[in-house]
Amino acid sequence: MQRYRVLQTYVPPLIADWILEQSNLRETSVSVVIRDHLVAAWNRDNDHADRPGGTDPRTGQMLDLWSE
Repeated sequence: MQRYRVLQTYVPPLIADWILEQSNLRETSVSVVIRDHLVAAWNRDNDHADRPGGTDPRTGQMLDLWSE
């Protein structure tokens, strides 16, 4: 069973308003919106680990360009 950790942070008012607006639009909680954005950012940062890299560094760069 996956366990979750509770995190707390403070954000500027403009970001807080945007998160609240997103939660209202989605009809879900603020914590779900924040979690979704954090998971999406984590996936973007770690996506390169899932792609095969070539032995030539230029090949890896080309794969990165194609995936954008």
